[in-house]
Amino acid sequence: MPSTEHLSLINSGVDIWNEWRMKNPQLLPDLSWSSISSMDLTGINLESTNLKLAFCKGCIFSNANLRHTVFFGANLENSIFENTEIDNVNFEGALLKNAIFINSKVTNCNFKLANLEGALFQNSDVTGAKKLKFEQLSKVKTLNNSILDFPLMEKIRELKPSLLSTVSLNELLR
Repeated sequence: MPSTEHLSLINSGVDIWNEWRMKNPQLLPDLSWSSISSMDLTGINLESTNLKLAFCKGCIFSNANLRHTVFFGANLENSIFENTEIDNVNFEGALLKNAIFINSKVTNCNFKLANLEGALFQNSDVTGAKKLKFEQLSKVKTLNNSILDFPLMEKIRELKPSLLSTVSLNELLR
């Protein structure tokens, strides 16, 4: 269950949350099982936050710090990650259906059993991914201008090269 204090702080807004995080860098926030769907969390510092099984559908995580965050089993459907620092994040079992990753660093993340259907990766670094399979990537909308580890990139080039095609963002969002 989420900490009631932490849930109250995030519901108070990004500025209050970030100020609290600066004053309490040693604390590891717990928002597990919380419902924070459709929140604009632009610029938020969620580094090392536990969002296990959280309902974050439609959240905006632009310009956010999500390093070492736990999104195990979280619902991140239709969420937006633009210019976001997503390093060493646990997305195991997460629902990332139709999520948008633009100009983001999505490195060293665990994608075991994550649902990436319809997700959009554009100009993003997705290297060092753990448990990321071709089958998961074959269901995304695009990997346009994104970087993947060599074996996955080669398999995409061979079996699903259309994912690497340049397509305008407007076309992809239709």
